[in-house]
Amino acid sequence: RIHWNTVKCLTSPQVVGFANCNIFGPDQSLISTEFQFNRDLTQIRGTFIMHLPRPPSKEFHKIVDINFDVCQFCKTSSQNKFLAIAYQSMKKDSNFPCKCPISKVGFHLILINSLTSQHIFVFQGFYYIHNMDIGANVPLFIPKNSFKIVISFSQPELSILNISLSGFL
Repeated sequence: RIHWNTVKCLTSPQVVGFANCNIFGPDQSLISTEFQFNRDLTQIRGTFIMHLPRPPSKEFHKIVDINFDVCQFCKTSSQNKFLAIAYQSMKKDSNFPCKCPISKVGFHLILINSLTSQHIFVFQGFYYIHNMDIGANVPLFIPKNSFKIVISFSQPELSILNISLSGFL
């Protein structure tokens, strides 16, 4: 199992109206996130970076650096082992679409007053990924060690979201 020490979500307020990232569970092994986008997203690039400590100094060094097109990844999610692990964990309890464009979430509640006229209230919803247990999908060849992961999403000329995680296996 993975034990998470930290999770930090940094967002661009131009694109993300609300973000919440949490670690929980009795052994700190689960992650939940919620996001609300201010606009539809297209042409999304992703980056996955993993750092492991290198003996004897225990200084962290980058061992994985993957850049990918998010829209293409949604069509072929199993082509990269590291990304497939995260994707398999993410899709179990999530309303996050793996298709492009990713639309800002919205829904309507319509109240009708028969004496006057129709009133429409629009509420913005959010995307969620709950109870993500990445450790359940980690292959045996990954060494038991501390690690750091950075996952970033961007559009041309604009950062959308950066998620930084640290933990140990």
